Amino acid sequence: HTIGSLLKLYLRSLPDSVIPSSLYEPFVAIILTYDINETEGLNELRFLINKIPTASYNTLRRLCTFLYKVQTFSDYNKMDLNNLAIVFSPTILKNNSGDLQLEMSDMKT
Repeated sequence: HTIGSLLKLYLRSLPDSVIPSSLYEPFVAIILTYDINETEGLNELRFLINKIPTASYNTLRRLCTFLYKVQTFSDYNKMDLNNLAIVFSPTILKNNSGDLQLEMSDMKT
């Protein structure tokens, strides 16, 4: 629990989120595309991931690897993919408009 809190604190302290805020809208839009056409959504996701700066990409990749390992123990720690997404998505992908209500509604999409 403490390690997760420390990790979130570190991610919040970064000058920009791991996925740059300039890509917030396109990443949120992918959810809608994916729901309509899975193949097209995945292609768009690959395209956007290639736009992430190298340092951020490396951080995101390692973070995803770590979170995947955490969820493999979800029977013990109750942190399945859904719970991890709720906890970490606001620190990985932020809308710098400061509109918390918008971010919350986007999380429900």
